[in-house]
Amino acid sequence: MLIEKITDFAVPPKCPFAQTDLGVKLTNYTSGKRITDVLHTRSEKIRCSEDSCKGSLMTGQSGDPGYRTKGEILDEALKFQELYWSTMKTASPEDLSNRMNEITEEVMRIGTYTMKLEEMEFGAKMAWRNASRCIGRIQWNKLHAQDYRHITSTKEMFEAICKHLEYATNGGNIRSERLFLIKSGD
Repeated sequence: MLIEKITDFAVPPKCPFAQTDLGVKLTNYTSGKRITDVLHTRSEKIRCSEDSCKGSLMTGQSGDPGYRTKGEILDEALKFQELYWSTMKTASPEDLSNRMNEITEEVMRIGTYTMKLEEMEFGAKMAWRNASRCIGRIQWNKLHAQDYRHITSTKEMFEAICKHLEYATNGGNIRSERLFLIKSGD
């Protein structure tokens, strides 16, 4: 597959991670099909300057989001839902509308919302798929998730972790699994 960048600038920037690309043209030589990939345009900007590249930094790229208003949280949640529901083959517009109404009501009432396991699994898969530095990300679509947000004791947590390890190690044939526990303080 040939990769050819389409850019809107005459002189390339000093930072190879500068996100000024309009798209990346990909050519599949097997089928002859050409597409323009623009997935990178949805990512958070890296804080590079004209004189220094911060692309190698593992943390601090997007900074601490700090305090976010209910409106900002709701906007982010609804964008995520649109992305999630766009991948669902059997979803109806009514299902999306109902879920968005549930989220809107919950965010306005308490300032956050509770994700369903399927939504968390989708988010974890997308994060893994988009983690450019992860050598194992080719397995992103096989990620399995377990929801243990209901546990309340250390004994239950220990049992959940043991089940997680048993599933993931699979007798030596490793499987990718994400374990979701309740956040601290809840």
